[in-house]
Amino acid sequence: MVLVLLLFGHTRVGSTSSPDLPSAMEFVRVNLTELQRVFSDENLKKSERDRRVSEILHRVLDLSAMARSSLGVHYKDYRHREKEFVTAFSVFLERSFINLVELNPGVEIIYSHGRLDATYATIMTKVIVPNMKDPVSVAYRLSFNQGEWRVYGIIIEEIYIINNYRAQFARVIERDGFDGLLRKLSGHQNQTANATQQKGPP
Repeated sequence: MVLVLLLFGHTRVGSTSSPDLPSAMEFVRVNLTELQRVFSDENLKKSERDRRVSEILHRVLDLSAMARSSLGVHYKDYRHREKEFVTAFSVFLERSFINLVELNPGVEIIYSHGRLDATYATIMTKVIVPNMKDPVSVAYRLSFNQGEWRVYGIIIEEIYIINNYRAQFARVIERDGFDGLLRKLSGHQNQTANATQQKGPP
């Protein structure tokens, strides 16, 4: 879970008239590079860096699709509160991402290969993390809509991150209700970096 940090940066390189594998690969490559540039810029104040990262994530990730998927069977019960949940989910994802990147600086990304299935693509990478013996496999699932690629899923070492969230969120809903989940996701921004190493809300 700690490598959910290996996400994206900023660009509109994903814009193209029709879906193809080279454009999907370039979208991932350029965005990852831009993200690393943002975090390595020592002249940026933390508030400005975090603001840029937030903008990047909202441009590159299909947050609505990810949020809906993370609710699983519970989505039908709370679809009337989708906007509220997407906002809370976005806060949770942003803060987790930023803190985890801070804990794992200096990664190197090797672009492996990809596959295309109509308007969907999967881009495979290997991530070399300092002080880790073996590289970590990270795959990005993208969908093509209105001339642009968007990332809707991440698979780390064959573990689909959204599935982890779905199980964790379901437990919180059963214990604390939907409002309890919203409070935990929104309140996550005030937790420390160490706390973000947990797999989702407690």
